[in-house]
Amino acid sequence: MASTCSTTPARSSKRFLKPIEIKKLAAVLWESGSQKTLRGRPKQYVFWNDLPMQIESSRPPQCHQTINFVVRDPDLRQKGTVALLTFRQVQGKNPHAYVQRPGRILPPDWVKYYVNGHEIKAGQIRRAKQPPQKIPSGFKLYTHEQIRVRVPGAALKMGANTLSFHVPRFPHASDPYIYMYELTVDVCPR
Repeated sequence: MASTCSTTPARSSKRFLKPIEIKKLAAVLWESGSQKTLRGRPKQYVFWNDLPMQIESSRPPQCHQTINFVVRDPDLRQKGTVALLTFRQVQGKNPHAYVQRPGRILPPDWVKYYVNGHEIKAGQIRRAKQPPQKIPSGFKLYTHEQIRVRVPGAALKMGANTLSFHVPRFPHASDPYIYMYELTVDVCPR
């Protein structure tokens, strides 16, 4: 389970593992089936169902602009646990606009984000511009942003959760289409 909770770089897979490394890897495989042994460790949950999702201007977030996801991790209730929600935001072509500008980065205040109905403040959001690339879910994207939202673990429910989007402006003919791809949720216990 790769997690973005730590800053340790991933090892290259183009070398042979030493016996001690194989033992450590086998230990991780044994742990992966047990909530007891995973408690207190960073975990990553990946959600690709119903994505990509198109976001429209002026449509309320509860009207089909919501990613539903389920996390049942007991560490969410532990004091100091942080949840990181990461997704890709892409400005796509608008077939109704004369000027096409796919691959541009939207201004930070263009889209508002909500976790379980609570608006995420600007200080909780990190944006990283990404080059054109094929992403793990198989889509090839233009230049885009990877958005990371940081919330306390208690902001997520044990079970069903929502990540919603809202573009608070009247739609114009030249507005881009906005798409969301690949939601991951990292649970980072203290």
